Amino acid sequence: MVPIFLVTCLTGVSLIYQKVIVRGLVTPDAILPADYGIDQLTIDLEQLVHHPFFRGDALIKAPNSEEPYWWVRYPDGEKLLFRTGDLELYEFNYWVLPVFEFIRHLHIELLTGLAGEVVLLYVGAMALVLGLSGLWLWWPMRAGFHWRWVVPPLRRLKLKSFLRLHSQSGIVILPMFLLVTLTASVMMFQKVRNAINAEELKVVTAVSPASIDSGQLIAAVRLADATVGFSWPTYIRVVPGDTPLAKIRLRLDGEWHPNGRTNVFVDMEQQLVTTLQLVSEDTPGKKVLNQMYPLHSSYGMPFFYSLLTMLVGIGATWSIVTGTGSWLRRRLPGKERDKPTVQVLKGLG
Repeated sequence: MVPIFLVTCLTGVSLIYQKVIVRGLVTPDAILPADYGIDQLTIDLEQLVHHPFFRGDALIKAPNSEEPYWWVRYPDGEKLLFRTGDLELYEFNYWVLPVFEFIRHLHIELLTGLAGEVVLLYVGAMALVLGLSGLWLWWPMRAGFHWRWVVPPLRRLKLKSFLRLHSQSGIVILPMFLLVTLTASVMMFQKVRNAINAEELKVVTAVSPASIDSGQLIAAVRLADATVGFSWPTYIRVVPGDTPLAKIRLRLDGEWHPNGRTNVFVDMEQQLVTTLQLVSEDTPGKKVLNQMYPLHSSYGMPFFYSLLTMLVGIGATWSIVTGTGSWLRRRLPGKERDKPTVQVLKGLG
């Protein structure tokens, strides 16, 4: 469990500022015009559908203030970014995108699909148990808390002090750690359940590029925008089947979730709304579930919250190191326990 938890923490920390890094390295000149509205969006969308690099099985994400470019992701994991206006493909520092895709898949499924998700669900549950049991063990000793043991100088790093370092630093990050871990566990449970249920659904073939009528898709986006109002399209996908549907997700003005949680399904041939899933009509429980992603990833949250999330990931990694060091110390001969940590670790190697 420790290696998996360590990988999860390190990859999670890497993903917190993914959009900032992509913006700086891949799309440094990307700017969303102040007057960019639904009319310009649909013009861009038509160009995108006819772009030589576009395929019909793509998940499309419309530009927004944090990601002022079009991006598409394909089922095989490939991700492409396009400039607004001329739909030119971003190719500078393109290597950043597959690297982050690899990190993302490692973080959410350990590169093994459903099996990895099940393992991560178990690890998340165990992390919650360890966090709560750690609080229970620390509480009787709370009078001995001191900040110097939270981030100690390197000269104090000895195996005999790892238990204190583990408990003192762990209790500082515990509230935020429990929040991040709980949201991750709930989302992973939903993901695993949906994956199991999806195996019982009818498998359909992907839509080919030639089968997408750009005029119908644009009309569907406009219909969704007019149906909901005071919103902005985020994700756009064509759902294959006997009657292709356009699934359009919208973010309502002032909505907390950065990607929005309102879905509109449009019959592309009849140009009729077949299903309307308004976030305002969700049950209280569903509305809470809708906020799990921003609370866990800090996406769309204030900078201070993102910083806290990053520090929790680093702190959790530190807790793994100190907790493992304390466990190792109990298994060393008596004389070896008091040596400086570096010497002990070299001896173990």
